[in-house]
Amino acid sequence: MSELIDNILSTDLMKMICKDLSKEEAEDLISWMEDNIEPIDIIRKSIKDLSSTDDGFNKLNEAFEYVFSEEGIEEWRGKN
Repeated sequence: MSELIDNILSTDLMKMICKDLSKEEAEDLISWMEDNIEPIDIIRKSIKDLSSTDDGFNKLNEAFEYVFSEEGIEEWRGKN
């Protein structure tokens, strides 16, 4: 299980929700979180790793600038 999922499950709200779940419901919740939240954690870790060096930070910065540029927005619109 990812660090992000562990952090989410350790919040007071999730503890309160999980205490009322059956074993099967808790397993289903964990499975759903692994399928849907773990990819976000992988992206978070990748961004963190990329931004740890000057070269990686510059590449990441260029990618963000492109995504939010007119050209990047038009490209996204063309694909959707």
